[in-house]
Amino acid sequence: MTEASVVKIGELRAAVWAKIRRGITRRTISLLIRAYVPSPEPGWGRNEDGVQRLPLELIPIERRNEFLLALAHLHPDGISSPMP
Repeated sequence: MTEASVVKIGELRAAVWAKIRRGITRRTISLLIRAYVPSPEPGWGRNEDGVQRLPLELIPIERRNEFLLALAHLHPDGISSPMP
């Protein structure tokens, strides 16, 4: 992976905030982040709404593009568009 193709944390944050502004719940996004973080240590993040909130920085660099794709498929009505 070249440095130019590495997704930066700022890009992840911008994409997450855009989804929140469009009506995706923080809980839903927290669950998605959790799915992309490899086995977080107990005590990492905060526990809100019964969901462990983890920082985006814990998503490995090699999984950030995949995370952005999954995030793009989330819709406020709870129905995600099909992934290719």
